[in-house]
Amino acid sequence: SPPSGLRARDHDCFLPKKRIHTWSGHTKAVSSIKLFPTTGHLLLSSDLDGKVKLWDVYNKRRVLRTFLGHSKGVKDVCFNNDGSKFLSASMDRTVKLWDTESGEVLGRFNQQSTPLCVNFYPEDNNLFLAGLYDKQIVQWDSR
Repeated sequence: SPPSGLRARDHDCFLPKKRIHTWSGHTKAVSSIKLFPTTGHLLLSSDLDGKVKLWDVYNKRRVLRTFLGHSKGVKDVCFNNDGSKFLSASMDRTVKLWDTESGEVLGRFNQQSTPLCVNFYPEDNNLFLAGLYDKQIVQWDSR
């Protein structure tokens, strides 16, 4: 859970003037990063060796979990509205739906082409879109 008392608009915004932290742990190029919805207390990242990592942003800034399940690089990740689930789009031609807390794969969606990006439909997180290498956008219902 986010640090106590943290709310989405409780801080001032400023332009960064210096690097304040570097998260290290991926073994190949980082392909996508997403902050936890509303609070940003967790960071989800994907890399080109097929791993997805969940990081602590505010405390020890360490890896909390590594999600394994793709046989090729992961191009994109996306949290649902409340952060309880996320999608990963991989060059193994699958999109996977994960439970953020348990790490369980809740769904596997095979694509005819490589998915390059994914996004949940904002009003119904059972629906998601995937942008494919073959110039198509496909919609899925995860139920």
